[in-house]
Amino acid sequence: LNSLGRSGEAVEALQQAMRLDPHHAVYYGSDLAAAYRHLGKYEQAVTVLKEALTRNPDWVPAYFELVMNYIMAWTVAQSRDPTLLDQASDMTERMLVMDAYSLYAHFALPLVDLYQKQSDKALADAERLIALAPDSADSYAINAAVLISMGRGEDAAGIMDKAMQLNPDPPAWYLNTLATAYTLTGREEEALITHKRVLESSPSHADAYSARLELTLLYIGLDQEAAAHAQAQELLKLEPGFSVEIWGQRNPNIHRKQVEQGMAGLRRAGLN
Repeated sequence: LNSLGRSGEAVEALQQAMRLDPHHAVYYGSDLAAAYRHLGKYEQAVTVLKEALTRNPDWVPAYFELVMNYIMAWTVAQSRDPTLLDQASDMTERMLVMDAYSLYAHFALPLVDLYQKQSDKALADAERLIALAPDSADSYAINAAVLISMGRGEDAAGIMDKAMQLNPDPPAWYLNTLATAYTLTGREEEALITHKRVLESSPSHADAYSARLELTLLYIGLDQEAAAHAQAQELLKLEPGFSVEIWGQRNPNIHRKQVEQGMAGLRRAGLN
Protein backbone atom coordinates (compact mmCIF):
# COMPACT_ATOMS: atom_id res chain seq x y z
CA LEU A 1 0.00 0.00 0.00
CA ASN A 2 2.83 2.37 0.81
CA SER A 3 4.53 1.72 -2.50
CA LEU A 4 1.24 2.38 -4.31
CA GLY A 5 0.86 5.78 -2.65
CA ARG A 6 -1.96 4.51 -0.42
CA SER A 7 -0.25 5.29 2.87
CA GLY A 8 -3.48 6.14 4.70
CA GLU A 9 -4.64 2.58 4.13
CA ALA A 10 -1.18 1.31 5.13
CA VAL A 11 -1.54 3.09 8.49
CA GLU A 12 -4.93 1.45 9.07
CA ALA A 13 -3.57 -2.00 8.17
CA LEU A 14 -0.57 -1.65 10.47
CA GLN A 15 -2.66 -0.35 13.37
CA GLN A 16 -4.98 -3.35 12.97
CA ALA A 17 -1.96 -5.70 12.89
CA MET A 18 -0.69 -4.13 16.12
CA ARG A 19 -4.09 -4.56 17.80
CA LEU A 20 -4.16 -8.23 16.76
CA ASP A 21 -0.64 -8.81 18.08
CA PRO A 22 0.21 -6.53 21.05
CA HIS A 23 3.64 -8.21 21.22
CA HIS A 24 4.29 -7.53 17.54
CA ALA A 25 7.72 -7.45 15.94
CA VAL A 26 9.55 -4.14 16.13
CA TYR A 27 9.52 -3.69 12.36
CA TYR A 28 5.77 -3.04 12.54
CA GLY A 29 6.70 0.25 14.17
CA SER A 30 9.25 1.28 11.55
CA ASP A 31 6.79 0.33 8.79
CA LEU A 32 4.07 2.43 10.45
CA ALA A 33 6.50 5.33 10.78
CA ALA A 34 7.36 5.06 7.08
CA ALA A 35 3.65 5.31 6.25
CA TYR A 36 3.30 8.39 8.45
CA ARG A 37 6.38 9.91 6.77
CA HIS A 38 4.85 9.35 3.34
CA LEU A 39 1.78 11.24 4.58
CA GLY A 40 3.90 14.10 5.91
CA LYS A 41 3.03 13.30 9.53
CA TYR A 42 6.59 13.52 10.76
CA GLU A 43 5.88 14.11 14.45
CA GLN A 44 3.63 11.04 14.61
CA ALA A 45 6.31 9.01 12.86
CA VAL A 46 8.92 10.07 15.43
CA THR A 47 6.61 9.10 18.31
CA VAL A 48 6.08 5.61 16.82
CA LEU A 49 9.81 5.11 16.22
CA LYS A 50 10.79 6.10 19.75
CA GLU A 51 8.27 3.59 21.11
CA ALA A 52 9.65 0.92 18.77
CA LEU A 53 13.17 1.57 20.01
CA THR A 54 12.10 0.99 23.64
CA ARG A 55 11.19 -2.52 22.47
CA ASN A 56 14.44 -3.08 20.59
CA PRO A 57 17.14 -0.40 20.99
CA ASP A 58 19.33 -2.19 18.41
CA TRP A 59 16.85 -1.90 15.51
CA VAL A 60 18.98 0.08 13.04
CA PRO A 61 16.23 0.75 10.44
CA ALA A 62 14.28 2.61 13.14
CA TYR A 63 17.23 4.95 13.70
CA PHE A 64 17.42 5.57 9.95
CA GLU A 65 13.70 6.35 9.84
CA LEU A 66 14.19 8.78 12.72
CA VAL A 67 16.92 10.57 10.77
CA MET A 68 14.70 10.87 7.68
CA ASN A 69 11.79 12.22 9.71
CA TYR A 70 13.95 14.76 11.51
CA ILE A 71 15.36 15.95 8.17
CA MET A 72 11.94 16.24 6.55
CA ALA A 73 10.37 18.01 9.53
CA TRP A 74 13.28 20.46 9.30
CA THR A 75 13.06 20.86 5.53
CA VAL A 76 9.34 21.64 5.37
CA ALA A 77 9.51 23.59 8.66
CA GLN A 78 6.80 21.57 10.38
CA SER A 79 8.94 21.96 13.48
CA ARG A 80 10.76 25.04 14.74
CA ASP A 81 12.91 22.90 17.07
CA PRO A 82 16.47 24.13 16.43
CA THR A 83 17.94 20.81 17.61
CA LEU A 84 16.34 18.58 14.94
CA LEU A 85 19.47 18.30 12.81
CA ASP A 86 21.60 17.69 15.91
CA GLN A 87 19.23 14.86 16.83
CA ALA A 88 19.55 13.46 13.30
CA SER A 89 23.33 13.62 13.62
CA ASP A 90 23.20 11.85 17.00
CA MET A 91 21.08 9.04 15.52
CA THR A 92 23.53 8.64 12.64
CA GLU A 93 26.49 8.46 15.02
CA ARG A 94 24.65 5.88 17.10
CA MET A 95 24.18 3.71 13.99
CA LEU A 96 27.90 3.99 13.23
CA VAL A 97 28.82 2.96 16.76
CA MET A 98 26.59 -0.09 16.38
CA ASP A 99 28.08 -0.93 12.96
CA ALA A 100 30.81 1.18 11.35
CA TYR A 101 29.88 -0.21 7.92
CA SER A 102 26.12 0.20 8.27
CA LEU A 103 24.76 1.33 4.92
CA TYR A 104 21.82 2.91 6.74
CA ALA A 105 24.29 5.17 8.56
CA HIS A 106 26.29 5.93 5.44
CA PHE A 107 23.12 6.80 3.51
CA ALA A 108 22.15 9.19 6.32
CA LEU A 109 25.55 10.86 6.79
CA PRO A 110 25.71 13.00 3.62
CA LEU A 111 22.08 14.05 4.04
CA VAL A 112 22.66 15.24 7.60
CA ASP A 113 25.84 17.05 6.47
CA LEU A 114 23.92 18.64 3.61
CA TYR A 115 21.27 20.24 5.79
CA GLN A 116 23.86 21.25 8.37
CA LYS A 117 25.41 23.19 5.45
CA GLN A 118 28.68 21.25 5.55
CA SER A 119 28.85 20.78 1.78
CA ASP A 120 32.46 19.62 1.52
CA LYS A 121 31.92 17.00 4.23
CA ALA A 122 28.63 15.99 2.60
CA LEU A 123 30.39 15.42 -0.72
CA ALA A 124 33.19 13.41 0.90
CA ASP A 125 30.63 11.25 2.73
CA ALA A 126 28.59 10.82 -0.48
CA GLU A 127 31.68 9.69 -2.37
CA ARG A 128 32.53 7.27 0.45
CA LEU A 129 29.00 5.89 0.18
CA ILE A 130 29.54 5.12 -3.52
CA ALA A 131 32.77 3.31 -2.61
CA LEU A 132 30.89 1.25 0.00
CA ALA A 133 27.85 0.54 -2.19
CA PRO A 134 28.86 0.99 -5.85
CA ASP A 135 25.90 -1.06 -7.10
CA SER A 136 23.31 0.95 -5.19
CA ALA A 137 21.39 3.50 -7.25
CA ASP A 138 20.65 5.45 -4.07
CA SER A 139 24.38 6.05 -3.55
CA TYR A 140 24.57 7.99 -6.82
CA ALA A 141 21.27 9.84 -6.27
CA ILE A 142 22.44 11.08 -2.86
CA ASN A 143 25.72 12.19 -4.42
CA ALA A 144 23.75 14.13 -7.06
CA ALA A 145 21.67 15.88 -4.38
CA VAL A 146 24.87 17.11 -2.71
CA LEU A 147 26.30 18.30 -6.04
CA ILE A 148 23.09 20.26 -6.70
CA SER A 149 23.57 22.15 -3.43
CA MET A 150 27.01 23.16 -4.72
CA GLY A 151 25.61 24.39 -8.03
CA ARG A 152 27.19 21.55 -10.03
CA GLY A 153 24.20 20.77 -12.21
CA GLU A 154 26.03 19.07 -15.08
CA ASP A 155 27.82 16.70 -12.71
CA ALA A 156 24.57 15.98 -10.87
CA ALA A 157 22.71 15.21 -14.10
CA GLY A 158 25.46 12.82 -15.19
CA ILE A 159 25.42 10.98 -11.88
CA MET A 160 21.63 10.75 -11.96
CA ASP A 161 21.95 9.03 -15.35
CA LYS A 162 24.05 6.38 -13.60
CA ALA A 163 21.50 6.06 -10.77
CA MET A 164 18.69 5.55 -13.25
CA GLN A 165 20.65 2.96 -15.18
CA LEU A 166 20.96 0.99 -11.96
CA ASN A 167 17.29 1.54 -11.13
CA PRO A 168 15.23 1.87 -14.35
CA ASP A 169 12.03 2.26 -12.30
CA PRO A 170 13.14 5.34 -10.34
CA PRO A 171 11.39 6.53 -7.17
CA ALA A 172 9.91 10.02 -7.19
CA TRP A 173 12.82 11.60 -5.33
CA TYR A 174 15.19 10.55 -8.14
CA LEU A 175 12.98 12.40 -10.62
CA ASN A 176 12.92 15.52 -8.46
CA THR A 177 16.71 15.40 -8.13
CA LEU A 178 17.17 14.94 -11.87
CA ALA A 179 14.71 17.76 -12.64
CA THR A 180 16.55 20.15 -10.33
CA ALA A 181 19.81 19.26 -12.06
CA TYR A 182 18.11 20.06 -15.38
CA THR A 183 17.06 23.46 -14.02
CA LEU A 184 20.64 24.27 -13.04
CA THR A 185 21.84 23.45 -16.55
CA GLY A 186 19.21 25.59 -18.30
CA ARG A 187 17.03 22.66 -19.41
CA GLU A 188 13.83 24.14 -18.01
CA GLU A 189 11.38 22.32 -20.27
CA GLU A 190 12.89 18.94 -19.34
CA ALA A 191 12.76 19.98 -15.69
CA LEU A 192 9.05 20.85 -15.98
CA ILE A 193 8.25 17.51 -17.60
CA THR A 194 10.23 15.56 -15.00
CA HIS A 195 8.71 17.31 -11.95
CA LYS A 196 5.24 16.72 -13.43
CA ARG A 197 6.07 13.02 -13.71
CA VAL A 198 6.49 13.04 -9.93
CA LEU A 199 3.00 14.43 -9.42
CA GLU A 200 1.56 11.72 -11.67
CA SER A 201 3.13 8.94 -9.58
CA SER A 202 1.18 9.04 -6.27
CA PRO A 203 4.15 10.71 -4.57
CA SER A 204 4.84 10.89 -0.87
CA HIS A 205 4.30 14.20 0.93
CA ALA A 206 8.01 15.04 0.68
CA ASP A 207 8.18 14.31 -3.06
CA ALA A 208 5.01 16.28 -3.82
CA TYR A 209 6.26 19.18 -1.69
CA SER A 210 9.58 19.28 -3.54
CA ALA A 211 7.91 19.05 -6.96
CA ARG A 212 5.38 21.81 -6.22
CA LEU A 213 8.09 24.08 -4.84
CA GLU A 214 10.42 23.59 -7.78
CA LEU A 215 7.60 24.00 -10.29
CA THR A 216 6.66 27.30 -8.63
CA LEU A 217 10.24 28.53 -9.04
CA LEU A 218 10.47 27.24 -12.61
CA TYR A 219 7.29 28.98 -13.73
CA ILE A 220 8.37 32.25 -12.10
CA GLY A 221 11.70 31.97 -13.92
CA LEU A 222 9.78 31.51 -17.18
CA ASP A 223 7.54 34.54 -16.37
CA GLN A 224 4.47 32.29 -16.27
CA GLU A 225 3.05 33.88 -13.13
CA ALA A 226 -0.43 32.34 -13.33
CA ALA A 227 1.07 28.83 -13.46
CA ALA A 228 3.46 29.74 -10.61
CA HIS A 229 0.56 30.99 -8.46
CA ALA A 230 -1.35 27.75 -9.12
CA GLN A 231 1.61 25.63 -8.00
CA ALA A 232 2.11 27.85 -4.94
CA GLN A 233 -1.51 27.25 -3.91
CA GLU A 234 -1.01 23.49 -4.25
CA LEU A 235 2.13 23.81 -2.12
CA LEU A 236 0.12 25.53 0.61
CA LYS A 237 -2.36 22.65 0.62
CA LEU A 238 0.57 20.39 1.52
CA GLU A 239 2.14 22.79 4.03
CA PRO A 240 -0.23 25.59 5.10
CA GLY A 241 2.46 27.06 7.33
CA PHE A 242 5.04 27.44 4.55
CA SER A 243 7.39 30.36 5.19
CA VAL A 244 9.61 31.85 2.49
CA GLU A 245 11.94 33.21 5.17
CA ILE A 246 12.42 29.83 6.84
CA TRP A 247 12.81 28.14 3.45
CA GLY A 248 15.65 30.54 2.70
CA GLN A 249 17.30 30.01 6.06
CA ARG A 250 17.22 26.22 5.79
CA ASN A 251 18.09 25.92 2.10
CA PRO A 252 21.38 23.98 1.79
CA ASN A 253 22.41 25.76 -1.45
CA ILE A 254 25.86 27.26 -0.83
CA HIS A 255 25.22 30.07 -3.33
CA ARG A 256 23.24 32.51 -1.21
CA LYS A 257 22.48 34.85 -4.12
CA GLN A 258 20.57 32.01 -5.79
CA VAL A 259 18.66 31.39 -2.56
CA GLU A 260 17.73 35.08 -2.32
CA GLN A 261 16.56 35.03 -5.94
CA GLY A 262 14.46 31.96 -5.13
CA MET A 263 12.92 33.73 -2.13
CA ALA A 264 12.00 36.69 -4.30
CA GLY A 265 10.46 34.33 -6.87
CA LEU A 266 8.37 32.54 -4.25
CA ARG A 267 7.06 35.88 -3.02
CA ARG A 268 6.13 36.83 -6.59
CA ALA A 269 4.13 33.62 -6.70
CA GLY A 270 2.11 34.77 -3.70
CA LEU A 271 3.89 32.96 -0.87
CA ASN A 272 4.90 34.68 2.37
